[in-house]
Amino acid sequence: MYFPKGSIKIGTTDFTTEVSSAVLTPTAPSSAFTDIGGKTTNSVGDPNWAMALTIGQDVKDDDALSLYLIEHHGEVEEVVYTPQEGGRAFTIDAVMIAGAIGGAGGSQATSQVTLPCEGQPTITPAA
Repeated sequence: MYFPKGSIKIGTTDFTTEVSSAVLTPTAPSSAFTDIGGKTTNSVGDPNWAMALTIGQDVKDDDALSLYLIEHHGEVEEVVYTPQEGGRAFTIDAVMIAGAIGGAGGSQATSQVTLPCEGQPTITPAA
């Protein structure tokens, strides 16, 4: 599947133009128990979610995502991520984490940040 256009909103602000990559990833604890008869039983727990973002480091615009993350570090914000225009939206509460600032001279200023999420995403039907 190819995602030609998507969108991301944090709180009430649309940050689509400042995000080049967004990935919402679950990590679920799992374990296996093998009894003395050789039967293995697998167990899996509830997933913990995280949202990995690659963002542009705009430090001139007062409403820039890079500055927003610094100013709201540690706060929980609603994130609405629509990976494909016209498709389903995934809404989740994420903890804001400040991203890196700076980089090599003469290059695109980007950074990666991973926001831990609380609970499970809510999936909104396609528009």
